[in-house]
Amino acid sequence: MNLIENKHSPHSSNFSNHKIQNEDLIKCFREQNYKEGVLLSTSVILRDEYNVLAYSIKGLSLSALGEKDAAIEILLVGISKNPNNSDLCNNLANIFLEKHDFNKSREFAKKAVSLNPVCSSSYFTLGVSLNACNEINEAITAFKKSFKLNPKNSHALLEIGNLYKDKKDFAKSLDIYRKYQKHFRNHIEGFYNESCIHLRNQRFKIGWKNYDAALKDKSRNVSRGYYEEEDKILWDGKPFDGTLLIYGEQGLGDQIIFGTVIPDLLKVHKSVILKVNNKLVKFFKYNFKNISVYSENEEIPKCSYEKYISIGSLCKYFRNNISDFICSTFKGFNVPKKPLELKKLFSNNNPIIGVSWYTTNFKTGVNRSLSCEEISKIISMSGCNFVNLQYGKIENQIEKIQQLTNNGILNNLDIDLTNDINALSNLILNCDLVLTIDNTTAHLSSSIGQKTWVLLPYSADFRWFESSQKSLWYKTATLFRQNSNKNWEPTIKEILNQLNQETFIKEN
Repeated sequence: MNLIENKHSPHSSNFSNHKIQNEDLIKCFREQNYKEGVLLSTSVILRDEYNVLAYSIKGLSLSALGEKDAAIEILLVGISKNPNNSDLCNNLANIFLEKHDFNKSREFAKKAVSLNPVCSSSYFTLGVSLNACNEINEAITAFKKSFKLNPKNSHALLEIGNLYKDKKDFAKSLDIYRKYQKHFRNHIEGFYNESCIHLRNQRFKIGWKNYDAALKDKSRNVSRGYYEEEDKILWDGKPFDGTLLIYGEQGLGDQIIFGTVIPDLLKVHKSVILKVNNKLVKFFKYNFKNISVYSENEEIPKCSYEKYISIGSLCKYFRNNISDFICSTFKGFNVPKKPLELKKLFSNNNPIIGVSWYTTNFKTGVNRSLSCEEISKIISMSGCNFVNLQYGKIENQIEKIQQLTNNGILNNLDIDLTNDINALSNLILNCDLVLTIDNTTAHLSSSIGQKTWVLLPYSADFRWFESSQKSLWYKTATLFRQNSNKNWEPTIKEILNQLNQETFIKEN
């Protein structure tokens, strides 16, 4: 976001008297004192209704406080007073991005670059907006312009590589990532993003090697203690006389998928301590009864282990070719089973499908998630019974889906879908099939051996690799990949057609 290119509006005839006030506004925002920023900027606007900086600070501060609509309103007022100011338009475009109103974001980003065609940050915002509107080639052009105007804008160059990756033009993507590595030698992202390209295309050895680059700048989110406190020896993959501490990393899905490597590890080295997300402690304790499992918030005595590793880094020792997946010791995780008698809750004997359609991930969630209308179409047209498996604060989405499907989804089973992994796992196993996007549910359901259909965006996460309809990690997962138009409609039709052909549906 731009604070402002020019420190004052041409309408501010007495800028020198307000110089300290303007500096205070900037200080408030940069120190994240947003409430005071709103108060101070309001005071300035009352004295000077053309003060661009005050409108920017008030709008950005309101947005940071979660008051997006109020932020939009004040920036629109600022634009009405200063119609030729590009920074106000750029800041407004960014707030529309945060609200996922991508058409509006694109509109104001275009206005910003037309008002100031030499502003790198406005072209960057335009690139993000165009990408969100699935105008990929235009987005690449905008990011190229942003980088040309400011060759120090590493984010713009990185986004060019990312967009070529999303177009599956992997050769151009690799060229950009290597250019990034050359221009920004102290940045790790170029190496990490290159690793994801190699892994997607099953070039495992070079992929896992570069994947570890993200540990160098701490961009892989590893459990507390790995970066801050660790002074033991990093494990080199060889057996040793002592105990190995494995740190969990990233989200729940990562810890589940990389947890499938542990059975192969235990064939090589049996003395292991596992430190994972609080929600997964019981899950892993049930599956690995001979190893110690700690919560990520617990302190582990230094005297209890000799070496350490991050759970994702196990792959460079145990997943270097396709045969490593095929011949893996991992066959599936187990959970305590409890019959729920779900069929009694429905008026027919049709198959029961558990569904999950949403992820809150801001950066990739838009492409990965299905809308309420899209998931409702599957529910309404399949003739099956549906159970909600979607975690998170989705009350409004559930209400909308119920309206669209005539109460077509079973909800409120008194199960904490967000925090109780074992209960969620048990619910999954009581379904005939799980239909989910790429989120935690996909990994959990697949890992416990449930028949799972995963809907993947055109440019899917590297963990699902390329081209195949089957997962190398999970034997019971079938992958439904979006085509190049990045529209879910063909995928939904494929799902509905496949449901009609399923044996378990015909038998019911």
